[in-house]
Amino acid sequence: VVAQGETVSTAENQTVEEPPSTRFTWTIENFSRLNLKKHYSDIFVVGGYK
Repeated sequence: VVAQGETVSTAENQTVEEPPSTRFTWTIENFSRLNLKKHYSDIFVVGGYK
């Protein structure tokens, strides 16, 4: 039985662009009083990303 080799790509020679880093902070009023396990916000765009 002869096994065929598989092509594996490595990241050694590949350059990956890091996305720009930006920090946004917002206040959630009465956060400790929220009883739901999940909370959702409206969609917003930052730096061209949703």
